[in-house]
Amino acid sequence: MAHWALAASRLDLDELASPEAWGRLERYLGMSLRRHLNGVIDRLTGQARVLRTLQREARSPTARAEVRRRLLEFENLYLRTERTLEFFADAINCRTNPQVAALLRACDTLANRSMAQVLDAMGKTTPPAVTYLGEGRGASILKAHQRLWDGGEVCPVAAIKCTRHNLLQPTAEVHETGHMVAAMVGWNEELSAVLAQSLQRRGASAELADI
Repeated sequence: MAHWALAASRLDLDELASPEAWGRLERYLGMSLRRHLNGVIDRLTGQARVLRTLQREARSPTARAEVRRRLLEFENLYLRTERTLEFFADAINCRTNPQVAALLRACDTLANRSMAQVLDAMGKTTPPAVTYLGEGRGASILKAHQRLWDGGEVCPVAAIKCTRHNLLQPTAEVHETGHMVAAMVGWNEELSAVLAQSLQRRGASAELADI
């Protein structure tokens, strides 16, 4: 119990990612992300406090068995929380180099504007975008409004991986923001429904619409 409670208490955003890297995020993006991640840590440390109280009050074998069960759950919650924090720590620490940080800020702006062009017109709030460097051939997106590994509040930002070889022509990033927009406006579901109706009128299988 002491080990996991201490581990939870030592989680600190400025230890996970350098203050210099945090400072190279746009202010509104940094504030939104820090608020969310501090909430992730607060949820974990709150659970630790509850667990320590239960431990102190446990007298019977049944109560001690319940504390043990909840401790095992807490260990899993800690590891899931750590995964969320490490993901964003890696993304933010990409910005320790000033030149790379400047390019990634430009990518943040590109991603944000590509979403806002559609979402503003539909009266929807565009989520902040944070881009980060990753390996491989293609980009990817961790969409906003999803619950992450910790299972707490939904993530307020869209995290988009840009590959290093594509950093100077990040057109794949706009493909990824397209997935974010499609999810927010229900485009996939609408297309599927319309396609299913069309196929049914033709007497064809709706399997394609499901795909």
